[in-house]
Amino acid sequence: MLLIVATIAFSESITMTGNPGGPIEQFISDAALQIEFPASDENIVKLFTVMEYEIDLQVIRDYIDNGYIPCPQMISGKRLWTIADACHLHAALEYRRAWASPSSFHDCKKSQARLDRDRASWTSDDSFESDVEETSLEDLLIAIAESDNRQVRECLHEALRIKLGLNSND
Repeated sequence: MLLIVATIAFSESITMTGNPGGPIEQFISDAALQIEFPASDENIVKLFTVMEYEIDLQVIRDYIDNGYIPCPQMISGKRLWTIADACHLHAALEYRRAWASPSSFHDCKKSQARLDRDRASWTSDDSFESDVEETSLEDLLIAIAESDNRQVRECLHEALRIKLGLNSND
């Protein structure tokens, strides 16, 4: 499913800009990064870390293994990322809200619940997680299905991630 969504987002980027890699190439230039395509896994991690996403080599492996993104071309046992491959990963990271905390780029996209959860993790405040532990999974699912309020759904989304033991980039 995510591969379909990422592919749609990638296709829309091509349609809207005529150059799917334009924003990534512009970021590389603006940040004066020494990254060229085709790029290695390590350079892709470096790029998206500077772009303030939660990413490491394991995230890349998981996204490929789970079918969230297509696997870049393999040569001599190493992946070589094209700009198109990087765009697929970018769309998947956005879709999965794999934003670093704190993030000058992404905090504006986060719900108040996500910002509160991030703040709690920095200060070792576990009150949000304690409240979640006292609520059943079924109650959280019912509440998310019943809510017409986006902010409430966002809060419940964070609660479900905690309940299910998911990190921000899982």
